[in-house]
Amino acid sequence: EESSNRTGLRMGGHLARPVWGFFLGWGKAALLIGGAGVAVLGLGLGYKYLRKPEKVVRVGVVSQLLIHPLKSGRALSVALVECQKIGLKFGEMQDR
Repeated sequence: EESSNRTGLRMGGHLARPVWGFFLGWGKAALLIGGAGVAVLGLGLGYKYLRKPEKVVRVGVVSQLLIHPLKSGRALSVALVECQKIGLKFGEMQDR
């Protein structure tokens, strides 16, 4: 009677290894890496969903937007502006 592996599969007179058999040699390292990944993911999700939301406090109301496209020039009243890193932009006009 021929011996067989755990799966009972035989290929060409040799025992067939399961596909996951290659990874069995990585046991401790794979568990350590997988465990660390799960821990980091758990901490990140816990921080995201369990932290207290920021309390929003109303400090004022914007009644008018003014941009100064020229240094020491007259202000231009606008209803809508684009906020950029260097300042406000309205069409081709910018105010830093």
